[in-house]
Amino acid sequence: MNQGHRYGRLLPIGALLAALVTFAVFFPATRNDFVDLDDLGYIVANPHIRTFDLQMMADSFTRFFEANWHPLTMISLALDFRLWGMDPYGFHLTNVVIHCCSVFLACFLFTDLYREAGCIRSAAVEDNAHLSRNGAAAAIAAALFFGLHPLRVESVAWVSERKDVLCLFFMISAMWWHIRHARRQLQASPERSQLSGAYWMVQLTACLALLSKPSAVSLLPVLLIMDWYPLGRISGRASLVRMVVEKLPLLVMTAGASLLTVAAQQYAITRAPDVAPLSRLLVACKALLFYLWQSLWPVGLAPFYPHPGNVHATELAAYLPYLLLVVAISAVVAWRAALDRKWAALWLYYLAVLLPVLGVIQVGGQWIADRYTYLPALGVSLLWGGGVFWFAERIRSQGGKTAALAVIMIATLQLSAYTVQTSRMIQVWRNSETLETREISLFPHQVGATYYSRAKFRNEKGRFTEALADIDEALVIARRKQLPDKFSAIHIARADILRNLGRPAEALEAAESAISECIGPPPEAYVRLREELAKQAAIQR
Repeated sequence: MNQGHRYGRLLPIGALLAALVTFAVFFPATRNDFVDLDDLGYIVANPHIRTFDLQMMADSFTRFFEANWHPLTMISLALDFRLWGMDPYGFHLTNVVIHCCSVFLACFLFTDLYREAGCIRSAAVEDNAHLSRNGAAAAIAAALFFGLHPLRVESVAWVSERKDVLCLFFMISAMWWHIRHARRQLQASPERSQLSGAYWMVQLTACLALLSKPSAVSLLPVLLIMDWYPLGRISGRASLVRMVVEKLPLLVMTAGASLLTVAAQQYAITRAPDVAPLSRLLVACKALLFYLWQSLWPVGLAPFYPHPGNVHATELAAYLPYLLLVVAISAVVAWRAALDRKWAALWLYYLAVLLPVLGVIQVGGQWIADRYTYLPALGVSLLWGGGVFWFAERIRSQGGKTAALAVIMIATLQLSAYTVQTSRMIQVWRNSETLETREISLFPHQVGATYYSRAKFRNEKGRFTEALADIDEALVIARRKQLPDKFSAIHIARADILRNLGRPAEALEAAESAISECIGPPPEAYVRLREELAKQAAIQR
């Protein structure tokens, strides 16, 4: 029985509508600018993407960009430049379209997972067609929950997160093809099924996901979890070994991508905060629970969440409950796994996809990020959509049709509220100033880079007095946090602002401070600016 007969017309039409609704909500992001948060390094000041030829493609595979190895992402950015030039509209449009494609495909993946798990059932309902319709409706709702959630904004409205949207699209594809492969294996010998088109599509899409973003290394454990539940292909040690052997090509690709990622991020790792192992564990446990809470109650979303540091020495009592709760959840789902695998599978999926970004190996100065929820959100969305329709169907089967309708209406209102918040968050990413102003409102006087970035933006817009106040605050924070490597850049930016304010003597003093604070020979641009300011100061005197 083909896909259309199994699910009727509801699934393809609903999937298309879900993608179109998501496109309508995120389309305003195409009016946003590039932001001074990786967009300069990846796009605006990146000569690599300004050509689209064999040399560029070769460089994409053999070079690291912004401490990452993701050749397919760089190729896609180069293609955008070929099509749109440096117009941010086209780059944003590509992100939005890929995200909508993921929403569309997620509808089919979720429906298949519900079907394999035997979910959305009711004792009072024997009609398989009705069950299939409920499963498809739950999948569409789950895809909307995923696609419209405000936590998606960072991944979609930030051009530099092209790697996120590309990677997830191919990971969803790989999971969907894996279900096809598992079904066909039931009808053929293992040797034949491994050579089937579905099997090789899994390998191809997995490879494309790894070429898009390193976090796709989690795909290997995800597919094994799916084999265990809901596909039921793992029931003991022997079957586990067979499933691992089946995935040897993916294992090799994952190992290679992991080694390249570690090599690419050595600099970022060395520049990250020095956090003790116990503090990393405590912060990781809080992050696990924080992401779940934000999925239900997304408030206070920020572009950057400063790392709290060595909390084991300063806030042990505040963080210890998170560790205990994570241990308790893990123990309960492990205990229940023999009777009901779905909770263990969902929890294992959640842990597997978040593990690379939990700070076990600290990269960067953040402890969490909204973009890190992009892949984990699939599991949360699957649970939300299935839970809503399971609860509504259970109530309906007991004669509570009005109450069941109320459940659906409440879920609809929840999605509507998320949509409104998503629209507001898209405006936060309008430009560098709106983005940094959001960060400053949530974490005032904490992140010097935000004041520095906003100062540069305001200086370029001719708002010199506001820019000076911001750059002065950036200098105060750098001194307080003892970050001498930041002093030179801050001083030279301050010199440019003071020059624009018509204060060349003070600007000259700032330029001289920038040169003296340089680690190594000063850049030629610094020297030229000092010479220009010296002439202007002499004329003014």
